[in-house]
Amino acid sequence: MMGHSNFGSYSIYLMKLYSAGFDESIRIWDIGTGDCLHILNPKLGLTGRLVVASNNVVSHHRTYSSDQVQSHTLVWNNTTGKIIHRFESRPYPQKPPSSSQIAVENNQIIEAFERGVPSPHTQFKIWDMVSGVLVREFSINTSGTVVASSLAGGFYTAIVKQGSGDVLSLEIWELREFIQFNKG
Repeated sequence: MMGHSNFGSYSIYLMKLYSAGFDESIRIWDIGTGDCLHILNPKLGLTGRLVVASNNVVSHHRTYSSDQVQSHTLVWNNTTGKIIHRFESRPYPQKPPSSSQIAVENNQIIEAFERGVPSPHTQFKIWDMVSGVLVREFSINTSGTVVASSLAGGFYTAIVKQGSGDVLSLEIWELREFIQFNKG
């Protein structure tokens, strides 16, 4: 499976491999044959995260200029290769978020952006994947600088560095109160 000039992240779903490269492309591969089925090429900067949910691929991109960073999240139809929704966050005039996570829960895209300035906190945005509407925004405070994190199963977990020392702690938040789940 040759194609990317430099490899970023990947996901596997229903006998397909979804790969994101630093060449700003996303490729959908047939695992059985090794054939490249689609090349998704938004030309929106580095693809940092890639999530596959049902018939959609959700990708997160950042573009950099001399004075700001712009974040883009795209929802693609993985059969046609067409963009269904484009979510853009406001440009950051300062240092970009230290890291970001993206997940899909119950047809909602959850984005988490860790920031250390002016105080350690994580900002969340929840988008409806079908309508493209922003459902909710909120933030949580962390006890230090997030050095690693995960967003899955309705939980946000972070390994947090305390002060300037080597002390690390694991912090866990349940996000179910913020996510709209179907009843039934």
